[in-house]
Amino acid sequence: MKYIVFLIFLYSKIVFAYINIYPTEFKKNITKGATESFKLYNRTNDEIRYRIYVEEGEKNDMSQWIEIYPQSISLKPLEEEELRLAVNPPLSTPDGEYRATLVIKEVEVPKKIREDKVKLMTILKLKMKGYIGEEQDDGEKKKKKKISIKLILFLLLIIVLKLCYMSEKKYDKRIEQTFESIKEKASKTKLKNTFIIKEENDLALLFVNKEEDKKIEGLLGIGEIEVNTPIRIYKKKFGYIDTKGKEITPLEFEEASDFVDGIAVVKKHKYGVIDEEGKQLLPFEYENILLGSNRRVILEKDKKYYFSDLKKGIEVDTEYIYQLDKEKIIFERDGLFGVMDFSGKILVPNEYEEISKYIDMTFIGKKGGKYYIYDFENNRKLTKGYDYIEQLDRNIYKGGTEEKGKYAFLSSDFSTEEKYEDIVKLDGTLYAGLCLYGGITNERVDIFEENKGIIITMSTEEFNEKIESVVKNKKKE
Repeated sequence: MKYIVFLIFLYSKIVFAYINIYPTEFKKNITKGATESFKLYNRTNDEIRYRIYVEEGEKNDMSQWIEIYPQSISLKPLEEEELRLAVNPPLSTPDGEYRATLVIKEVEVPKKIREDKVKLMTILKLKMKGYIGEEQDDGEKKKKKKISIKLILFLLLIIVLKLCYMSEKKYDKRIEQTFESIKEKASKTKLKNTFIIKEENDLALLFVNKEEDKKIEGLLGIGEIEVNTPIRIYKKKFGYIDTKGKEITPLEFEEASDFVDGIAVVKKHKYGVIDEEGKQLLPFEYENILLGSNRRVILEKDKKYYFSDLKKGIEVDTEYIYQLDKEKIIFERDGLFGVMDFSGKILVPNEYEEISKYIDMTFIGKKGGKYYIYDFENNRKLTKGYDYIEQLDRNIYKGGTEEKGKYAFLSSDFSTEEKYEDIVKLDGTLYAGLCLYGGITNERVDIFEENKGIIITMSTEEFNEKIESVVKNKKKE
């Protein structure tokens, strides 16, 4: 009877399900020779016979150095047997990687009676690698290569950083040397490379750049100098330059603001808005523009006011607007004043006949013909009504009535009775580092600290002597 035989080729990289063998690879340093033992298993219900031999490697063949024992193995069901292998290269073999292929081929087992007409035969080809010298396996080589690349990149980074550091130190030294040569008529700015020079009749800006220094002369005015923000300059008209002295816009504006959050208000017959590259964001068609933070503006056109985020405008019902700072404005509606922000949100209702133009935690407001100090956050009265109130400092006031003709000390923390001929700010005159105020009467002087009340009382004569002594010492200095 004839039988059809199929050979199934199996490679170690794929699977070892058909030929059960362990270990499943050979990767060793064979400089002094090497051995390996493999276990072959039969997990089937039939007897299996294998022929074992070595084929030449694809390159740097080491097949002729390999000895195998045994070269034929028969395994009964569930039986296992050891296959031993030895590799002995010649002593003069050069360093490097060598290869061969271990072949385990199933051969037919003769039987007296055979019913199946088709027999599947398996063959395993296991790739072997041997190393002479200090060579490692592929994984180790890749790992070392990655480490080497990382080390090289790290060293390159160190070199680049060192060169940058040395270059920056050299640049800083040149800046200092430049300033030393002009310091009698120059002043420093927030930019380490930029100096304002006072000439005989005008000003100049000197930029000590890495590439080429730049000097702009004949200036009549210079705006705020900030990091990464265009600088406003003025001759007969206004324009802008960058922090290296390069022109952003020509000197073409009748008026111009400093940049706030990337935008500035400029005037060319009428007002418009530009960005830091000089690009026009709003056309020159407004009677006035108030510039707030977060790229918000208030536009005045045809006696109407509009809140705008540069994309759209919303009209606001008001007859008058006064800008307090980049966040707040005073507005007038129906003859009464209040405070709102640049988005139109009302912070203080319009219920005051007059309101102070300096507002911090407190403000002065007039109601019913009397002046009061109010808490800005909740619009709460902090004092009684006075005929007049004068601001001495932030959140510090003096006030009085026509009836008594005296002054009271007023603050958000405490107030006094109307008993002083005058109240003055001492500005560290008596005690350095302390902001004090003096409540003066004909007989004595009460010294106030802003949030502690009266801390010292002395006679008017003693007070005058101390002031005269301080003045004399300052003159000597």
